[in-house]
Amino acid sequence: MTAPLSRSEFAQALAYGQGRAMRHVKEHGMVDVLDLVRDACLHCKSHDPQCEGSRADWLMELIAGEPEFAELAQAILTQLPEAIEADWDSHDSGQLLDLGLSLYCAGVREAEGGLRFAAHRILSEWNGAWHCGTVLVTLDGLQGIERLARLCGAALRADPSNRQPTINNLTDDPDLLQQAMPHLQKMALTDPDIAAYLYANIPLVADSTPSATQREDISLDTVLANAGNKASESRFQFSRFGRRSTPEQRQVLFTAFNQSVDPEFDLDLLKIFSGVAPPTLSPKLKAMLDLENEVLRHAAIRAAGHLQRRELAIWALEALKEWRFGDETVEVLALFEHNLIQEDVAPMMEFLCKHPLSEHAAHSAVMHILSIVGERSAVGLIPLLEWAYVTTPCSLCRQHIVEWLVDEDHLNIEIIHECLFDCQEETRKLAREYLSQREEIK
Repeated sequence: MTAPLSRSEFAQALAYGQGRAMRHVKEHGMVDVLDLVRDACLHCKSHDPQCEGSRADWLMELIAGEPEFAELAQAILTQLPEAIEADWDSHDSGQLLDLGLSLYCAGVREAEGGLRFAAHRILSEWNGAWHCGTVLVTLDGLQGIERLARLCGAALRADPSNRQPTINNLTDDPDLLQQAMPHLQKMALTDPDIAAYLYANIPLVADSTPSATQREDISLDTVLANAGNKASESRFQFSRFGRRSTPEQRQVLFTAFNQSVDPEFDLDLLKIFSGVAPPTLSPKLKAMLDLENEVLRHAAIRAAGHLQRRELAIWALEALKEWRFGDETVEVLALFEHNLIQEDVAPMMEFLCKHPLSEHAAHSAVMHILSIVGERSAVGLIPLLEWAYVTTPCSLCRQHIVEWLVDEDHLNIEIIHECLFDCQEETRKLAREYLSQREEIK
């Protein structure tokens, strides 16, 4: 049995989706942290819900079988219609909808009313089928698919460019899928909306016509003309131009940057070098690493980070030692990606562990560490990876960290057992496989 977490430790582990939160509840109960669990159920804590998804399945597992289950289920079902009415498209609403559906599937039939209210409200929106299609199909089976096909078909007839979910997006039940197609084909004979939906689900020959969103590459002269022009519609193309540019073009742009006295012009040209190295570390670029202007400083650091210059790592160590820019100091970690030596790891760890980080800064620091590891061996970077594992608020970054620790055969037993309860199934799988391999070796 593991030692119980403090409230602050549990709150962070719960928000981050770490397995230690699950182990705490299963081994010590949730009496002292019930309010934290309730809050996590009612408000999505994922760092990046669009990428990570909601924590509904993990939270359902966490509360299942606990004495407080009925109380938490009631809180979820009470909040669901209120959240949907307030903002049906929010991440909180999405998680509550997922939890409501999980409760219904677990036999809590009281969930049906809230789910039907949510489905009715969401289906009134143009893209509602994406958000509640699974709910309606789970509640009504074949009739739910028929209703959704009719609604989606009507939307497609009104505007063929509307993107609607296919039948496979609505259910993964093979028996229901097998019934659905012949049923809809029969209905389509007399129902033009269902016919329109079916037609949209038929694979068509790929269109070789260039997409309307594809744009022609802009010229070097156009880039120079657009730089610093706030009214330009091509500002987003600077980084793309940089990735496709020739060394000669980059030299012309870098010369223009070094001669400029316009911050807006500088910022746009620095975007050129956000994904490709500038020709050299000019005095101006080096000086910009210390600017008070955060946006320009970050852009300069990103550009300089592509250069292989040991002096950049030395400067970064000094900035970390002084904690020169507060939380934003973590951005200087980008300068180690091509300039790290083994002797840098210890002072980096000292400075990172010395300062508590905001969630945003912690995620940024971890992303830089993952870039530093990159293709190089992670053997000498294990301390940084273990710090990143504990610190990252992002479950997907944590998964990548675990992958590296597994590859280096350096996943300690404490982390292994914690990962078995992580909110990401892929992380759990990595831990199970690693543990199994270790048992086989024994």
